[in-house]
Amino acid sequence: MDEQPQVSPADDEALYLTQRLSAGEGGSPTPVSELELPSPEFDPVAMASAAASATGKEVVPSPQQIKKLRRNERDRKRSSAKKPDSHEGKPLWTPKSPESRSPSPSPSEGAAASSSQYPSASTPVTRDDYVQLAGEIESFRRQNAVMRQQLATRGLFSNSLRYGLLDFSPRASPVDRALPFAPLTQEEALACVQQTLQCIHKARLLYASDKRFLDRPTFLGWRQYAERQGSTATFAVKKALANASPQQLMDRTWRLQTDSEQLNRLGPARLRTHISQLQEVSQDLRIIDRRTDDQAHTGGGDKTPALRTVYLLLRVAHDDGSQMLGIKTLDLPTVRQRLRDDEVWWDIFYWICVSPEDSKEGGDVRTVTEFGGTNACASEEVASSRLEELVFLAIRWETLVVAPCLLKH
Repeated sequence: MDEQPQVSPADDEALYLTQRLSAGEGGSPTPVSELELPSPEFDPVAMASAAASATGKEVVPSPQQIKKLRRNERDRKRSSAKKPDSHEGKPLWTPKSPESRSPSPSPSEGAAASSSQYPSASTPVTRDDYVQLAGEIESFRRQNAVMRQQLATRGLFSNSLRYGLLDFSPRASPVDRALPFAPLTQEEALACVQQTLQCIHKARLLYASDKRFLDRPTFLGWRQYAERQGSTATFAVKKALANASPQQLMDRTWRLQTDSEQLNRLGPARLRTHISQLQEVSQDLRIIDRRTDDQAHTGGGDKTPALRTVYLLLRVAHDDGSQMLGIKTLDLPTVRQRLRDDEVWWDIFYWICVSPEDSKEGGDVRTVTEFGGTNACASEEVASSRLEELVFLAIRWETLVVAPCLLKH
């Protein structure tokens, strides 16, 4: 039996290429770019038979050659799987351009982009665009500097005007144009004090006694008694306050009654009160001129006349530790005759009594506070409204006078 010729690996590759090149029509060689690689089911034995038919010799590969051919085919498959398809002349994946990835703009967006005077992000910025943008930035900076200078000038003018007005005396309020008042002598002042104290003593016996406060309504601890006879309103409220001594309450109440700003906080918001001291007889006795305007009716056709009064303001301390403050209008016929057309005379009578409450030894300090008075109002409606605001008046007094004392504890 004849020995079969052995084919080397190089001859095997040469036979394969010869077979592919000689397969072209007319004997012309086929370009390498048009060659087709073997299919994944390529058989090494069939490849050897094809090479034998091409050379005219019968070649039978040995097992080693078949093994080598299969290994080469396996490597060829791996290489083709890792690399792009070079036989087709184009890569397996082609990246898309930004234009193809971005969605097509809507007609409105396209019109806005075309009308914009600045280039978009996708448009390259030219030198002219840069010069235009730099010029506009510089223009904005100049405008900002001009506005900053204008604001500085305006602020300087406002401050100069404000400080210049301080050289002028403030406009006199209606109460500053005081009524003609002849100062009281020492004897006249003492007589007024005796009359006021007698009125307070009678009032406490009549409508501020404990019997009057039995079965009376209570609001936030305040027990109240009130009655109206025509246009005259009489009232009294009472409450025991903790952690406040009579001296503390009287000191703050006195400051409240001698300060216009503090006194306005005591009454309703629509009432504006101006007070002016006409005479200071002593440290605890003063004559006050008072005018109260109703801001709710200012400027209207039915303007409410202002309430004008001149009253005695006094405070007295007793041996039992209690203290009393009294307010009573003085009977001055000459003053009433000098009222203006938009003013009416107002008779008032108020009193506040603060006395220590009997408490157990070591207990908290408690002060019994009584607030009462009589108002001769212009009409019954005004008297009724004053009584309706009575409890709120007491609550506002408690806020202004008692609250600061509680904050110290």
